[in-house]
Amino acid sequence: MKRTLKNVIESHKHKLHGADLQCVNLSKADLYGAVLQSANLQGANLRGADLRNCDMSFANLQGCDLRRANMVGAQLWHANLQNADLRKAIMRRSDLLYADLRGADIRNTVLWYSTMRKVNRRNEKC
Repeated sequence: MKRTLKNVIESHKHKLHGADLQCVNLSKADLYGAVLQSANLQGANLRGADLRNCDMSFANLQGCDLRRANMVGAQLWHANLQNADLRKAIMRRSDLLYADLRGADIRNTVLWYSTMRKVNRRNEKC
């Protein structure tokens, strides 16, 4: 099997706390249950990725492509989602406590039963 960066990240998904993954292409990656606390994913392509039950607290997701990502049960406390593209992402039961969604595109995003207390939503696109 060819080892790609995507394969390596998928196999080490529980050890990515604080990782610098800026501008990495992880489209359709299997990151179910990954620990991405304080990770730098600025500008990363996570389109269609499986991010269910991920811990992305304090992560920098600024400008990320998260279109159609499955983020059911994700923890995004204090996450920076400024200018992120979340169109058609599935975020049921996600916790966005203190998340920064300024300028984020959340059109057609599924946010049922999600916690959105103290979220900064100025200028988001709905």
